[in-house]
Amino acid sequence: MEKIAFVTATWARTENERALILETVNALGVFKVPIVIGNKNRTDFPMEKDLLKLPFVEVVGGDSLHEQRTQAYKRAALLAENIFWMESDKKEFVTLHLPTIISSLDFKRPEVVLPYPNKESFGTYPPFQAAIEECINRMMAAYGMPALHYTYGPTFFPGALVGLLPAEDKGFGWGINAFLMFLAHCKNISF
Repeated sequence: MEKIAFVTATWARTENERALILETVNALGVFKVPIVIGNKNRTDFPMEKDLLKLPFVEVVGGDSLHEQRTQAYKRAALLAENIFWMESDKKEFVTLHLPTIISSLDFKRPEVVLPYPNKESFGTYPPFQAAIEECINRMMAAYGMPALHYTYGPTFFPGALVGLLPAEDKGFGWGINAFLMFLAHCKNISF
C-alpha cells in the first residue's frame, strides 16, 4: 500500500479548462503515486481517454461532484494510507506549493493538513461562496476544532476516514471534506 494517493474531480466546461486539468494531473505525476480521478460522466469536453494515458492515473465516474469525490475517495483508500484531495485546475499549486507540503508531511502518525487560502485569495471568492465557507468554518470551531478553512481545496487526511462515511449517499457536496475533518477530530487525529 502506498503512503499517499492524490484524489481530484474533473469536469471540463471549456477546451481551456480541459487543457488546464490535463496539465495539472500531468504535473501530479512527478510524485509517482496513485492519482484517482472522479471524472464527470457527462460533459461536452470528455477527457477520460486522455487522463488514462497519464502515468499513475485511475478514473472512476460520477454524475455529481459528491458522487465523483466519494467514489474517488473509496478507490484511493484501497490504494494508500493517506489521501491528498485537491482541485484539478490548480497547476500552479501543484508546481509551486505541493512539493514543500509533501516534504513536510509526517507519515509515521495519522494527521490532517489543511493548506488554506490567504486573505487576498479568499477575497476573490464570490460573496455567496465566501459566506457559506465562513459559516462552515465557524461551525467547526464551535465544535472545538482548530480555526482553519475546512472547505478550501487542498486537504490531506488518513484514508481510513473514508470507511467512516455513511453507507447511504448523504449528498455532502463540497461539504464532504468538512465532514471528514469532523470525523478526524472525533478520532483525535492531530491537525
